[in-house]
Amino acid sequence: MRLFTAIILICLAAFSVRAKVIDPKVLLGENPGEASFCWKMEDSRRGILQEAYMIRVMDAGGKQVWNSGRVASATSVHIPYEGPALKGGEKYTWNVTVWNNKDKNASTSATIGWINPLEEDQWDGARWIGLPGEGKTISDAESQYDLPARYLRREFDLGGEVSSAILYVSGLGNSYCYINGKRVGDDVFGPLPTLYDVSVPYLIYDVTDLLKVGGNAIGAALGNGRYFGTRNGDDYGMNTLRFGYPCLLAKLHIRYRDGREETIVSDTSWMATDNGPVIRNNEYDGEHYDASLELGKWTETGYSCSGIWRPATLMSAPKGKMRAQFAPSMAVQDEIIPREVRRTADGRLIVDLGQNVAGWLRVRLKGRKGERVTLRYSEILRSDDPEQLYVANLRLARCMDAYTPASDGWFEWEPQFVIHGFRFVEISGADLSAMPSARNFAGIVAYDEMKSTGTFSCSDEILNLMHENTARGLRGNYRGMPTDCPQRDERMGWLGDRATGCYGEAFIYDVENLYRKWSLDIQESMREDGCISDVSPRYWTLWNEDVTWPAALFGAVDMLWRQFGNEQVVKDRYDAMKKWVGFILGKKVRDGIVTGDIYGDWCLPPESLELIHSNDPSRKTDGDLLGTSVMYDILHKMQDFAVVAGHPEDVHEYSEAALVLKEAYNRRFFDESASCYANNTVTANIMSLRLGLVPEGHEQGVVRNIVDKTVGEWNSHISVGLMGVQHLFRGLSEYGNVDLACTIASNDTYPSYGYMFRRGATTIWELWNGDTADPAMNSLNHLMLTGDCIIWMYEYLAGIRNGGDAFRRIELKPCPPSQLTSVDASYDSPYGTIVSSWKVEDGEFLWHVEIPANTTAVATVPGRFSPDGKESEIELEAGAYDFRYREQAGPEGR
Repeated sequence: MRLFTAIILICLAAFSVRAKVIDPKVLLGENPGEASFCWKMEDSRRGILQEAYMIRVMDAGGKQVWNSGRVASATSVHIPYEGPALKGGEKYTWNVTVWNNKDKNASTSATIGWINPLEEDQWDGARWIGLPGEGKTISDAESQYDLPARYLRREFDLGGEVSSAILYVSGLGNSYCYINGKRVGDDVFGPLPTLYDVSVPYLIYDVTDLLKVGGNAIGAALGNGRYFGTRNGDDYGMNTLRFGYPCLLAKLHIRYRDGREETIVSDTSWMATDNGPVIRNNEYDGEHYDASLELGKWTETGYSCSGIWRPATLMSAPKGKMRAQFAPSMAVQDEIIPREVRRTADGRLIVDLGQNVAGWLRVRLKGRKGERVTLRYSEILRSDDPEQLYVANLRLARCMDAYTPASDGWFEWEPQFVIHGFRFVEISGADLSAMPSARNFAGIVAYDEMKSTGTFSCSDEILNLMHENTARGLRGNYRGMPTDCPQRDERMGWLGDRATGCYGEAFIYDVENLYRKWSLDIQESMREDGCISDVSPRYWTLWNEDVTWPAALFGAVDMLWRQFGNEQVVKDRYDAMKKWVGFILGKKVRDGIVTGDIYGDWCLPPESLELIHSNDPSRKTDGDLLGTSVMYDILHKMQDFAVVAGHPEDVHEYSEAALVLKEAYNRRFFDESASCYANNTVTANIMSLRLGLVPEGHEQGVVRNIVDKTVGEWNSHISVGLMGVQHLFRGLSEYGNVDLACTIASNDTYPSYGYMFRRGATTIWELWNGDTADPAMNSLNHLMLTGDCIIWMYEYLAGIRNGGDAFRRIELKPCPPSQLTSVDASYDSPYGTIVSSWKVEDGEFLWHVEIPANTTAVATVPGRFSPDGKESEIELEAGAYDFRYREQAGPEGR
């Protein structure tokens, strides 16, 4: 007989943590004056709960602006600012005092600050400046979209000690700012990309420490970015949006210690040149740098602006509304020393980072004066000639940087305005009289600044690689928007890739700000009638009037609300989401069925390894089934959103519309006698099952079809594309088939994730057969086929689930497959770090869990380890626990 034993971890006093308030952060809203506050409690004692809090907001002089008073609440995420209107351009600080259920004394967080965004009329005459297109031509340009960088500068005098200096700046497209020879901030590329016709982001920096009494210099370097635009979408008839030539808007607001104020703004008093060392830059094609054109100390005082410099030109202002960027920019977050550097027979170098990344290569090489050193990037080498890069899957993107030395000898260099997706770099033109070592190079990895929040490992190598490679792929595709790929002539914010994947991403990284920003991009890219563009920001306009891709907006908003506790984003997006729902119900629904699906079950495994898409009708899932099932799910989400957004009167409309769709769906697609949907694909059945469309009592029949089809026709392998894989692993596990789910996830033969990894993949491919299909669509760093696998790993294998209120209530419910002997996972939730670590040894199930302060949990004992074979629940307070299930006469523990 197996009986439960609970062994409670007793923390040693030397390592105990008592009543600390940690990780205070302020999240700015989309408009000036909007702010919310978050914090966590840290306490190693058992059962610690927050009973009340008090938030204080102070101005720059330390005067209290708002005091929330003592609020009896356990909530510590997204507490909105509710005080007097905050002034644009002012500094504020805040802290929070927390009372818990164990102590008489309260605990207070560290005091942190922020700078409130400007009001629309606070730019004090700043103008958009730059250089027009006729400023300089490139005689050897291969593309009309390559431009030289623009450099702008101004000197000014300060007549006293500075108490505060704030720089508000928008450099479009990519940009860097400098004051007195030092770079401002540590982000790269400046403001994140947006649909500039609607929204123009600017950054805010405290630059007090960079200024000095007397002479000062401010400068900016501007690259193409997405503002001037990429080129290659035009070759596919996508009509890539371009907004104008690179330009700058800047305001430097200075306060002196004696109370005086001064403002330096961008205008025609600035000097500009496009005759500097970056002679061309384009995101798809790379950056070319001519060291003979270096400008010297152009960011410092005393610089002569003779010759190539001329007064900056007033540029046409972007059409969009100026908006302080509320999400962090991109930043360099890792440097990788290459695994190997080797010389080819014809005198080139091949640099192998050992992993597929997004960033660029920093080099230290010898060169010859005037002889170009070229760096070409690729994801893999040619299988028929490992001394050559494989570039066919890059399509029209040249992915090449170049450096021309001004003299013989050693140089150090890295590009400034471009990013590449790559593992390998081919270097030609360098002086190799001294063979460089791996330490001469560094792979620079850059992505949106965010912290890692999740860890996962288990006893299966393929599953560990799945988590590792997905995390690496995410880093390669976080660029102010979650992109499809980082390497070829695309790199767009495709919606369909993230409709479900965003939930899993939220376990691995703190993606809240990224997805807040991207959900706004989707809204701003909508057509006037409510149609959502399948790519957002809408650099490619794809108003396909479909459902499955726009579903990403609803998934992202739902994820932000449920997993981060962000109700404001539901309120901010509600009107746009309601408008889209009305558009679809009014235009695309016929007799209760959503018509007009565009993509189908995108990239399911084809019948031939050379194909991208299957031609076999038996493998394909009806597009109307996909669109209708997803719309049904969206209508249920909208019922919840309506309540959160303060529109309960809309709930009935969504509920009735959902009922109409469900009845029509089952009339058309459900074969009651066979318990299957449409042509009995796994995708058709599992989506119907998970999205709640199967008539009551028929669920197990549908499950049998899913299992029989998977095991019998697909040999327990992947049988689905982008749509089906969003539900596959959870759907199987929810209905008692976790072993089959684990088999599918851990296979290493085609089609599977392991098939990719056994062939050297260090990220996730776009195609299950990405090593054999047409290279026109075989990106080797894609996330869309990840589906719900990462969610499944955290929520089902580790058992870490959100029980409500952004993990303030936790469900711990692992589903151990028979193939695994251990899982070790953690998630730094909005309320603190949750740990679930289990292993099976000699028939015993040993389970360690940690529940952060100010939360509670329900732990569910897996049925296969309980005495009667049924799941049993245990209510847990915050704290650390060890559980053991074994055959014994009675319970024991302490």
